[in-house]
Amino acid sequence: MSWAENIVVSVSGLSRSERNFVGNVVEKAGGRYTPSLSRRCTHLVVSHAADTATSKKLALALHNKAKWGTHIVFPDWITACAESRTRLPEQDFAAHW
Repeated sequence: MSWAENIVVSVSGLSRSERNFVGNVVEKAGGRYTPSLSRRCTHLVVSHAADTATSKKLALALHNKAKWGTHIVFPDWITACAESRTRLPEQDFAAHW
């Protein structure tokens, strides 16, 4: 089983190249990338500079966190999982607000 199997990722606040990197890595590992945030997303990857005032996706994910269970992580989580070929604990890469 691949580390990205059964995950659906969206991003917020990342540059185009970072967004493309995340999407490509996740899809190559068997996961799915979507530009839209919905309750189906298991992970929202955010930049270190993201905040709820400028990111509607982040605000929505935080508002629905208990209901949706979306993990909000920094891009380092994607890189570390891909390098280790293992789904690492999200809390080690979690973005906290």
